[in-house]
Amino acid sequence: TFGEYMFPPESEEAAATINLLTRLFCQEYPINQEEMGAGEVGILIGRYPGDGYAGGNPWQLLTAVLAEVFYLGGQATFKDVKLRGDYTLSTEKNKEWMKLLKLKEGATAREMARAQVAAGDAVMTRLYAHVQEKDGIIDEQIDKHTGVQASAESLTWSYANILHALHVRKNLDPGDLTTTPRPTGGPTGSDSPTNNPTSDGPGPVTTPNPNPGSCCNIVKFSSAEGINANFPDYVGRYSKIDTDANDRGIFKKTDGDYYLHFVEDISHNFEAWIMSENVADDVANIINDSPKDCPDSAGQSWSWLNDDHWEIDTTAVVTCDDVPSTCCESVIVSSSGGVASQYPVYLGQYASTTVSGRQAYKKGDLFLFYLKDVANHIEGWTVGKNVARLGSLANFGAATCADSADGTWEYLSGNTWTSDSTLTVSCA
Repeated sequence: TFGEYMFPPESEEAAATINLLTRLFCQEYPINQEEMGAGEVGILIGRYPGDGYAGGNPWQLLTAVLAEVFYLGGQATFKDVKLRGDYTLSTEKNKEWMKLLKLKEGATAREMARAQVAAGDAVMTRLYAHVQEKDGIIDEQIDKHTGVQASAESLTWSYANILHALHVRKNLDPGDLTTTPRPTGGPTGSDSPTNNPTSDGPGPVTTPNPNPGSCCNIVKFSSAEGINANFPDYVGRYSKIDTDANDRGIFKKTDGDYYLHFVEDISHNFEAWIMSENVADDVANIINDSPKDCPDSAGQSWSWLNDDHWEIDTTAVVTCDDVPSTCCESVIVSSSGGVASQYPVYLGQYASTTVSGRQAYKKGDLFLFYLKDVANHIEGWTVGKNVARLGSLANFGAATCADSADGTWEYLSGNTWTSDSTLTVSCA
């Protein structure tokens, strides 16, 4: 779960793989059979079925990874519910997850998210039961017969994977899938958030989709008083990385894991731009609940949570910080070769956007962007739906602009990268 992957944790392929491996490891490890027979939750897994190294036992670090995959799957489903609202699962599209989690026909995405997180908790609970007796020392393996830790003692990798799984689990509370009331005592005014749903008046009104066509792709958040003094990590430059269901920008801090994004809670008559550590958050310590279509629009005020009440920071402001680009405003991707036959949806005109502070392009849910993945030694322009990983079309060079990329573009055919000498990226 560290780095990039062909099949993300929330995929059907991931669920099918988990289903197969857990059944095999249940059969292979007597400790799993014994504890499941006693009604214990969770499971211990190893490197692969039939492994003979050091006795062929469950591994702590891999069991933690299994839990993390469940957490990441729940996180992705949670985000989908936030964007789309709750919906009934498809017995075709969600078949493997429903089978793995024993969800019945008619189950909802909200229920699946909760079950995914609960499954991760069950795995971590089982793991904890086997490592708690050594005063915090975690070894490499767990004896498949006795359940006692074994093999390499105090293995750094074991600690790292367990801590990483717990980091993903942090703030991922299934209860958050229901609306959480905001604290009282917000900035003065009739539209301030309260702990109680609005009961008077005509009732909730759905906000129409904005048209933020002139919004900046890069913004700068500054403060000289309350927010800067209490939440200094949030001050800085943010780049647009995506849009939400209503086409409002989602921004990420260029030098940290902090997000500027829009939330809307109709039942509590609340909408705001907020700054938080997770794009799925709907509550935060920094908010602007007098929002306009763009976070950098004039006439907006920012507040910060001071213990149990909100304080307005009159010095806080979001300003446009776009950097002029020498690249084309829009580009056309053309091909008469392999990409045209295997990925025809990749062809056509892409409009300008920004990814990680750099010129990029978007067409529907596809991005044409520059990826620099140091961990996996990947650098170049690529096309895909996820701006955090390599897509199925790429040019492995260091060109500043997509239309000036050197060399031949390549596309993924099965598991092999194949050249398409006919593919071009040109200014529209």
